[in-house]
Amino acid sequence: MQINCYRASRHRWAVLVLLAVSLLVWGTGRSGSADDTVNPDTTPQPAETIGETESVTSDDALSEQQRNDLDFLRSVLQNPNNELNTHIGAAERLLSMGIAEADDIMIEGLTRGTGHIPQAVLSALATTATPRAALLQPSVALLPAASENMWDLLAQALERYGDLAIEHITPIARNQDLPEVERFGAIYTLGVFRLPKSAQHLMALLDPARAESSAITCASCDSLSRLSGFPYGCDTQRWEQWWTGIQSLTRNQWNESMARQLGNRIAELERSVHQERQRHTQTVQRLTATYANLFPALSIEQQFEQLPALMEDQLLPVREFALARVDRLMRDSVRIPAPVQEKLVGCLDDPQSPKIRKQAAELLDQLGYENIALLVSERLGSETSPDIVSSYLEILSHRPMISVLDPLVKWLGDPDLGHQAAKAIWLIPDLNSSSVEQQQALQLALREQIATTQPISHTRLLAFIGTEEDIATLELLLDGESPEIRSAIAEGFARRNHQEPLLVRAKADPAIYPWALATIANGPRDLDNFRKLMLLQGIEEQYAAWSETARTITSTMSEQDLLTVDEILAQSDSVPEELRIELMMRAAAAPVTPEGIEQRAALLVRLSPLLMQHGQAQQAHALFAQLNGGINSSAALKRERFRAAALSSRYDLAAEETNDPQAWIQLLAWIMNFDQEAATRLTQEIKSRFAEQLNEQMLAELQSIDAVLGISDEAGDASPPTDTTLTEGSTDEET
Repeated sequence: MQINCYRASRHRWAVLVLLAVSLLVWGTGRSGSADDTVNPDTTPQPAETIGETESVTSDDALSEQQRNDLDFLRSVLQNPNNELNTHIGAAERLLSMGIAEADDIMIEGLTRGTGHIPQAVLSALATTATPRAALLQPSVALLPAASENMWDLLAQALERYGDLAIEHITPIARNQDLPEVERFGAIYTLGVFRLPKSAQHLMALLDPARAESSAITCASCDSLSRLSGFPYGCDTQRWEQWWTGIQSLTRNQWNESMARQLGNRIAELERSVHQERQRHTQTVQRLTATYANLFPALSIEQQFEQLPALMEDQLLPVREFALARVDRLMRDSVRIPAPVQEKLVGCLDDPQSPKIRKQAAELLDQLGYENIALLVSERLGSETSPDIVSSYLEILSHRPMISVLDPLVKWLGDPDLGHQAAKAIWLIPDLNSSSVEQQQALQLALREQIATTQPISHTRLLAFIGTEEDIATLELLLDGESPEIRSAIAEGFARRNHQEPLLVRAKADPAIYPWALATIANGPRDLDNFRKLMLLQGIEEQYAAWSETARTITSTMSEQDLLTVDEILAQSDSVPEELRIELMMRAAAAPVTPEGIEQRAALLVRLSPLLMQHGQAQQAHALFAQLNGGINSSAALKRERFRAAALSSRYDLAAEETNDPQAWIQLLAWIMNFDQEAATRLTQEIKSRFAEQLNEQMLAELQSIDAVLGISDEAGDASPPTDTTLTEGSTDEET
């Protein structure tokens, strides 16, 4: 990287000084007490003073809601496919939680995040009023490797930490063992603080004894210029003179002296500029008036009165400042009026500044401006700045519409931005409704890129929109070595509903399995589709996704179909009984109609044993009570109704179904395998109720069961408890 010495015209000096004045005025409130001096060594402020006190928590100390929030926000932040704004939102939410576990996720995003994930974390840090101490060192650690276009964002984030950040940044700036390119970011960042300590460290870099290179010297001088507003360039002697006169001042004196010196400098430049060119004088006056009129002390209404004219001003710095004010007002949740929004539309065609064009588009997008997608798509063909095109494509990716397809196709071949164009096209919901000519142009552009670089985003898109010949070729790649390519093709096939090649490979390929499930979940809610789903069961790590698909397919099935579903599920050893209960309970919870009572009885005969095996006999009894008679009681129905009544301690009702002690003992022998507590209650009831009817064989069976249950003779002679509790669905008559 080449660092040039600061050589600017007097006109540029004037602009820089005026900018510095405005920044100085805005930052006056940040000054310390009158007794704070510029130069003395001060102790770095402790971490506890940065934002909130660092939380020391553990997983056990976190609430369930906090753990759920952390898991969700981690997945959002770490997903490389999410948009920058989505990542920023997740980072801001993590930052607001104020706990160490959230800090750890942010640190991971800074240190190991890919794409724009570190940028999202820094953006969140740059806007927070309560920076977290744990994030300071990981942010500083980015400086040596950061590219030049990241310096401003890093500087904004680190500025929040004040003097403490300076103490961490300075060793990097001063370390002569590092390559120079790794020191420039730290030197640049020191110039943002506009604090005496920062100036002190920058001046130390100009010490001749250090024998720094001219590049380091000029970089340090440039930072001093940003810090102070003085255009001394690489003239180290002038900086030494400036520092000699200001280093012993208190903090308030520092601000007053700089304001006075800058005022004198402005007056001197105004006289010089007036002598050279009248236009320069007008520039200075106009800039001065702009910053005075838009000083934050003005009311919101007054600012909105000034902004439209400033956004059309001939002077570029004025227009840039106007958009910065709109951005600030939006971040303060101020509603932007229609006249200002219309002026933002005009800024999309700013002839001088790519920065203004990009920022105007992003502001309109954030405002939800109705036609922003069409406005940016119209400018895609003529825009030459890659940064702006990237911003436009990002806007179109979350405002997809078929009308912007043509300009997007033209960017598919760009080596840097093609993946963004493919993503924006993929998200168009009615892509199949495009004309034959449009689809052919799209297919051709996709094939050309896949033939050379095989980008994943293009492959996925062609799998969805390609011809039958394309599909045949892509099917061969489903057996290739790259799981990313296989997953992309499977996703495209799933959207296309090209199901067969996915079903035959899904169980053997985790990259394909989710998309095979997706084709089934999007299919009909019938038994044939459910049988297809059963072909994919049996993979333990995929059970959660499989069971959710099962719930989706059966969500509208009839009771008769649900009985068939349960018969299918019962044949599988890998499907938990809890899912079978859940699916049948969905139907059993609905009111019983007279014409459906026989069907409901059949459902309950199948559901009741599962409920009782899982300790839900009360629920089973309540479901039987809802039938309220009126049906032909089959032997199976009487048996299950008896078992539900007995195991829910409604012994008299159970006896009405059958008073045969052998039937009760058979129920006891069955339930002891699933619910020993219910079995203990039941054995006591049998001994009490049938004391005179038990023969030697029955007593022997009971004694054997007692041994398994661990019931002593004394316990066996005890009178069983009587349960008079009414459950939902039971009646006084039943009790």
